[in-house]
Amino acid sequence: MATELDHLVVGASSLEQGIAYVESQLGVQVPRGGRHEAMLTHNAVMSLGPNNVYFEILAIEPGAPAADAPRWFGMDDPALASRLAERPRLIAWVARTDELAMRLAAAGGRFGQPADFRRDSLSWKFGLHPTGLNEGAPATPVLIEWPANVHPAPGLADLGVRLEEIILHHPDPAWLRSELNALDFDDAVTIEAGPAPALSARFKRPDGSTILMD
Repeated sequence: MATELDHLVVGASSLEQGIAYVESQLGVQVPRGGRHEAMLTHNAVMSLGPNNVYFEILAIEPGAPAADAPRWFGMDDPALASRLAERPRLIAWVARTDELAMRLAAAGGRFGQPADFRRDSLSWKFGLHPTGLNEGAPATPVLIEWPANVHPAPGLADLGVRLEEIILHHPDPAWLRSELNALDFDDAVTIEAGPAPALSARFKRPDGSTILMD
């Protein structure tokens, strides 16, 4: 089974900061979602339309103690925390698969190990790297597996925002393309050379205008 795009993650110093920033960029106020007890993070989420793709704003809960292990997406990294203090940013893209354990094993640890998570009534399996960051992040995807016939996107608010393009920046574009090919990633992305791994995406707002976010 091919892997395909699941969702994009905007990191923020606080959920309020993230919601306000996304509203200023996309013209919509993303509804609050829930909390991830194991990571002490919480989110706001919206649908991006068809194909079960969605958009997540993620922040560490106020007053949360240090985690026992690095949180997902490198959110404990001081350098990232400093950048998020300046403004919210795209910090990850997530691809779903029905074969998470096999995909992670074949990648030799570059995309982490399988871990089980819950948020409210939702449960899923997630590729969690011991450092919180996959090799090549955020240009490389984080992998997720949802239970059969279960996905949160159909139940999320559709505010009219649509994803037009994901742009991945990496010093070695050929390496990045080979990694995506090895994952059988079946959705189109643009890969560009850059001095360091980075992620950006182009969205269409509800009024029809477009914006590039990073």
